[in-house]
Amino acid sequence: MKNIEDKILALNSIFFLTPGADDLEINRFLKDCEKKLSVNPPLEYLKFLKTYNGIAGNGVFLYSTYRKPFEACEGENNDFVEMNLFWRDLDWMSDYLIFGDSDMDIYVLEITTGKYQVRDRQAFDNLFNEFSTFEGLLEHVIDQIANE
Repeated sequence: MKNIEDKILALNSIFFLTPGADDLEINRFLKDCEKKLSVNPPLEYLKFLKTYNGIAGNGVFLYSTYRKPFEACEGENNDFVEMNLFWRDLDWMSDYLIFGDSDMDIYVLEITTGKYQVRDRQAFDNLFNEFSTFEGLLEHVIDQIANE
C-alpha cells in the first residue's frame, strides 16, 4: 500500500485530491449502499474513501460517497451509489460494483468471482485487466491518471 500512497501523493502536485470521508459520512454511505444497492462495498474501498473521497484526473474517475464539487475547477466527482444505479439500468450489470471509469474503461468488481476488473466501457465483454484486490485496481487507476 505504501507504493500506492506515494503515487497518489505525487498526483497531489498536479491534481486536487479530495479529503477523506469521516466516520459519519462513511456510515451514511453504507446505509445508502445497503438501501439502494443491497450490497456493502469492500473494506479496501472504504479504507480508500476514508483517505481520499474519490479521485479525478485526466478524465479518469474513482467515485466518491456523494456528488462532490471540485474545488480547483468546474465539475463534480461522481457519486458511487448514483453511478451504480445508472449502470444497473442494464439488468446484467447488477452482478458488478462500479468504482470508477474513464472515457474508455470502467473499473468494476465482479461480485460472483470477487475479481476487480478493468473492462471496455463500450464493449463490456472486453476484459483488459484483472486483479485479486482493490489495491491492485487502485494502483492501475492511479497509473492511468499519471500517464494520461
